[in-house]
Amino acid sequence: MEDAPPGTVFYTLTALDPDITSADALNFAATEPITALDKHGNEVAGSEEFKEFFSVDKNSGKVSVLNRLNRDLAATVRIKVLVTDITAPTVQQGEGLLVITIGDVNDSPPIFLPPWTFENPVYYLELKEELPVGTIVATYKAIDEDGDIAGYEILSESGYFQINNGTGIVQIKKQIDYEETKETNFTVLAFDTGVPQLNVSATVLVKIINLNDNDPVFSESQYNISIDENSRNGTFVVAVKATDKDADEYGQISYVLTGEHSECFAIDNATGYVTVADSNFLDHETVNQAVIQVVAFDGAPGNIRRSTSVPIYITINDLNDNAPVFTEKVYNATVMENVRMNPPMPILTVNATDKDSGVHGNIHYSIVSGNDNGYLQRSQCWLSGLGYISDHKFKKLPEICSKHFNEIY
Repeated sequence: MEDAPPGTVFYTLTALDPDITSADALNFAATEPITALDKHGNEVAGSEEFKEFFSVDKNSGKVSVLNRLNRDLAATVRIKVLVTDITAPTVQQGEGLLVITIGDVNDSPPIFLPPWTFENPVYYLELKEELPVGTIVATYKAIDEDGDIAGYEILSESGYFQINNGTGIVQIKKQIDYEETKETNFTVLAFDTGVPQLNVSATVLVKIINLNDNDPVFSESQYNISIDENSRNGTFVVAVKATDKDADEYGQISYVLTGEHSECFAIDNATGYVTVADSNFLDHETVNQAVIQVVAFDGAPGNIRRSTSVPIYITINDLNDNAPVFTEKVYNATVMENVRMNPPMPILTVNATDKDSGVHGNIHYSIVSGNDNGYLQRSQCWLSGLGYISDHKFKKLPEICSKHFNEIY
């Protein structure tokens, strides 16, 4: 380990020689080339300090720490070692390669890149709602003074995010709806490769940005109402209602009327209350049905505003608001004094019209004056305006016939 103090023996070289009878005949030594690799696997150049890290006892072959180790300079040291038979009449040597790996004393945890700090270990992230699953939203990278980063993970698995263990890339794993989640957070851990393994955490605070992603929805697909003709201006017609799942101003609804006849009605743009604006339009005899469109807008700016429309079907109820009108103001009839009585002889037909519809437009006739002696009678059909002579016992028939008929209901 890199914290081993000088003098620490950590290995013993051994050699075999069938010619010797005592181990004292062998001498051990370290010799060039002595090379090293740094903790990233690169050849160490520019410094030979690592050559003084270790020593080999020539008699015992024990390898020990000679000077304080610096793993940041060299993590692996390769030493050529020699063993010599000192009893041989000629030089007899064997050689080998001693590879020493300096273990990391993991005394420094990883650190995330700025703006993260130990004092404020936080990242801030703003995301639009409804991003597709798989969207890359951030990459969080940590470094370690002692070695490499072993991997990343999200502490207490997040419902919305996932992280690549090797790269620190964070992706969406579930769409986020602003109307359900306006803010969320998760914690990223980075682990080093040391022993014991150390880690560092970063809290990611996520703010969700609202989008106008919902249309207004009316409570009814269409509205069917009826209103009496001649209703006064300001008369309540119907209350329409729309809602929008978006939050804040995107969920605020306003209303307008469009289409033919829409100018004859008014709508409160905030409440959706529809009232009569032109009572003259409400004439059943002119228009008995009308259709107008009501449009609901959300509160977004014009370029992203969303709207929905539905029809309002209006039936204009008929009222008995027109009096019958005779085709003539005065009717004159002439009859012979000896006209037959049985069957009665028709002497005059009166006719009236009524602008009202249905039963309100049906005409009923009766004689209400000028027939004091009962000389005249109307048709047995009460809808007919046909008049007859009732008997022979009259003296003033021409006078009576000059009278006009009046209508009753």
